[in-house]
Amino acid sequence: MTIIAIIPARAGSKRLPRKNLLEIAGRPLIEWTIKAALESEIFDQVIVSSDGDEILRVAEQNEVTPHRRPDKLSTDSASSTDVLIDVIETFPSVDFCLLQPTSPLRQCGQIKHSFSLYQRHSSTCLVSVCELDHPIQWSGTLSSSGELIGLDLSSTLSQDIAKRYRLNGAIYWRNTRDFLETSQLVTERPLAFEMTRESSVDIDEFVDFKLAEQLLLR
Repeated sequence: MTIIAIIPARAGSKRLPRKNLLEIAGRPLIEWTIKAALESEIFDQVIVSSDGDEILRVAEQNEVTPHRRPDKLSTDSASSTDVLIDVIETFPSVDFCLLQPTSPLRQCGQIKHSFSLYQRHSSTCLVSVCELDHPIQWSGTLSSSGELIGLDLSSTLSQDIAKRYRLNGAIYWRNTRDFLETSQLVTERPLAFEMTRESSVDIDEFVDFKLAEQLLLR
C-alpha cells in the first residue's frame, strides 16, 4: 500500500498576501503542516504542490517532495480536484490525505487517529469536522432591505437543539481509485473525524492568523 500526503499551497493569496509563507509562532505557516505530516509517521511520501519557488524551497528544506504544478492550476479558477489529480498522476497511491496548510493547529496525533478510523471502517472517504459554535437555526440571510430572514427561533435554548458539525478543512482521507472514478473529494456520506474548535482554526484572513498565532504560542 502506498499512502501519500498532499499539501497544496499556492504562492498567491488575495486576502492575506504570501499567506503560506508568513511566519507564525517561529516558522512559515506551511511548515506546521509539513511537520505534522512527517511526525505522524504514516506516509510513504509527503508532497507539496505549489507554483511558488519559495514554497517549494521550504518543502525541500524540510525533506519532503516538492511538486511544481502547471500554470493552468495556479489560477483563482483552478479546482482542488484538478490539483489533486495532477499530483496523483505523478505519484500513484492507494490512499491519499489532503492536508491544507491553513490549518496549523492540526496535530500529528489527529492525523494518526483519523487514519486509524479510516482504516477500521474500510471507508473510501473521511473528513475532519468540528461542532458549530452556534445553532444553525439562529442564522439566516439578509434581504435586499437589510432584514435578517430564515431564522428558526422555535427553540431558544441551545442545549435543546441537536448538535451540528461542519467541515473544518484540516484532514481529508480518500481512496485514490474511488476519487479518480468520481472526481469528488467528499462523498455523499463521508466518515467524520471530530476535532476541537481550537485545532480547527483555518487561516483565511488576518484575524484568523492572529488567533492561530496566539494559540500556537500558548
